[in-house]
Amino acid sequence: MSSTAQRFSNIEQRVTGLETRQFSITPTPLIYAAVGQIVVFGCLITPGASDADWVIRMEGQATGDEEHHNPDAEASPVKYWQYPNLASIKDGAFAALDADYTLEPPPPEGLARYDIAYVYVGPAGAGLNVAAGTPSSAIKDDYDLNGVVTTPYDPGTDAALPIGALPIARIYVEAVLGGVAAAQIADLRDFESRLKGSPLVWSDLTPSQKDELIDPAVAAATAAVLADNEEFKRTMRTFHWLGI
Repeated sequence: MSSTAQRFSNIEQRVTGLETRQFSITPTPLIYAAVGQIVVFGCLITPGASDADWVIRMEGQATGDEEHHNPDAEASPVKYWQYPNLASIKDGAFAALDADYTLEPPPPEGLARYDIAYVYVGPAGAGLNVAAGTPSSAIKDDYDLNGVVTTPYDPGTDAALPIGALPIARIYVEAVLGGVAAAQIADLRDFESRLKGSPLVWSDLTPSQKDELIDPAVAAATAAVLADNEEFKRTMRTFHWLGI
């Protein structure tokens, strides 16, 4: 029978293998059920080359959006993970270069509408499209009073999207504005998968809750420092990954 040290070594090797395994972005039914529709990198909607036209742009490396840039992006990608715009949607992996899109002409004076930009995967591959909303004077009045609506996509009030599409921006369209500026675009990108829980806010915890978090961590760190040997540290890492 193998020794305890050998058994822990075998477990560590298996855990290391799991840590380093790279899963495809293409969601299987199981992965999609766990992760859901999310933007992975990029997919930021910005005005086109000018604020004086009705062209929008999907950017993967936009200035000011560095937190969501793909660190592996290439100018001429050959692999999925090298594209600047990546997302997981119901129909598979969305992977695309930057793209421009021309909106439908604005409604008559006195009316306005909200369009929804979305990404999808169709028979011809990944794409960017826009669903035009229904024009109304109420939308214009609300915009004049409160600015662009920034709430998440609502299928009850926003333009309907095809099955499997992932909304990434809401765009305010009014003829008098003459085009699309940054102030008319609401970012609807979702980077939170279903696997991510609510963030821990330290200041919201009670003293006893803080102690519950600190004491085990301090004890483990102290033991590791006192032992100061690689075998002990490997064992602690194994316990951590096994949830022990």
